[in-house]
Amino acid sequence: MSELRNKHMLVARHLISSAQFIQKYTRDLNDHLGKLERLYYGLNFTREITPKMTDMIGSFGERLSADLLSTALRARGLKASYRMPHKIGLVTDGKFGDATANVPKTSHNLRQHLLPLIKEGMIVFVRAFSVSAKRGRSPPLAGAEVITLQR
Repeated sequence: MSELRNKHMLVARHLISSAQFIQKYTRDLNDHLGKLERLYYGLNFTREITPKMTDMIGSFGERLSADLLSTALRARGLKASYRMPHKIGLVTDGKFGDATANVPKTSHNLRQHLLPLIKEGMIVFVRAFSVSAKRGRSPPLAGAEVITLQR
């Protein structure tokens, strides 16, 4: 974890010059890595990797990247953010390891939750690796399905 933290902080210090934004990014990074570390502890304890656990661990690459990119842009004065998929209504069929987007529901939800932000000029990063099923959290999207929203 410390090596991963060091690598992300090295990149962050190159992209973010504001001490205020670095402090917030550092707190967020530590929070993300703490969650990842707990997953690894659980994995070490159970000695069993399930498709759900693989998906959960695999989602951290996007979490870390989305947070870093949105923070770097905000530090440069741009309106930028990242949104958790379940907060804006990305919905899948619920198949861990090979999920597919429910395009009609997701499209409707994105128009409602994401389009207003885009119309305001916000740059929004949306992690698609972990999204929501009808009942709570679900697996990542399979392939590269994209739903385009127009301004």
